[in-house]
Amino acid sequence: MTADVVKLFKSGSWTSQQDLDAVLQQAAEIDSRTLVELLDVLTNKKLAADLRAHRLRCKAFATLAGATSDRELFSPYLKTLKSCDATLRSLLVTLLPKVNNVQEHEPLCNLLRSADESVRQAAAKVMQQVGGKTVYRVIGELSADPAFPGRSEAIDVAAAIAGHHAVPVLATVLRAGRPAEKTKALDVLGNRTTMAKDLPGAMTAIAGALADPVDVVVAAAITAFSNT
Repeated sequence: MTADVVKLFKSGSWTSQQDLDAVLQQAAEIDSRTLVELLDVLTNKKLAADLRAHRLRCKAFATLAGATSDRELFSPYLKTLKSCDATLRSLLVTLLPKVNNVQEHEPLCNLLRSADESVRQAAAKVMQQVGGKTVYRVIGELSADPAFPGRSEAIDVAAAIAGHHAVPVLATVLRAGRPAEKTKALDVLGNRTTMAKDLPGAMTAIAGALADPVDVVVAAAITAFSNT
């Protein structure tokens, strides 16, 4: 049965909704091992070149995979997220939280090291949904590296999952970040609603940026200070 499903998924005509329905009917009950095999089919660049067929396959996979919460799928999904096309990447962003595996959160965070902005943004969207202590810790550590390419995404994640608890991460950005990243962090620190439960901490972090050598950062710090 598994072999038949994989064969149909790979070699079916995939020209209409009827083709999709045929796969769903045959694969009414599918295990995680088979889902990984189907995922391999979706990463086949030759097959993905037929955009209509690829979209239909992805739609079928979304239905089949959406019914499981097996945490063992987190790792293969994450591995695929690094190098797949935009259609499949968007799908995996919705599926990864359903199979959330805390043990794999550090590798997830490390995708923010990618030079590919689309990979970083996809990883950040997943992190905003799964949150957790590991995510918070690792993005803080990564943000301290001046060469870290994912600091902007790390700010988005910290603000989304930690609220006023994000102050230490944002303060790290103010020490190690580029001017655009610093101004973005200051926008969050200057949000009185977000920082309501730790205004003193936010103001202390902002005050440190008043001595920044870049004028635009100082201006952003003054604005943030006035907002809090």
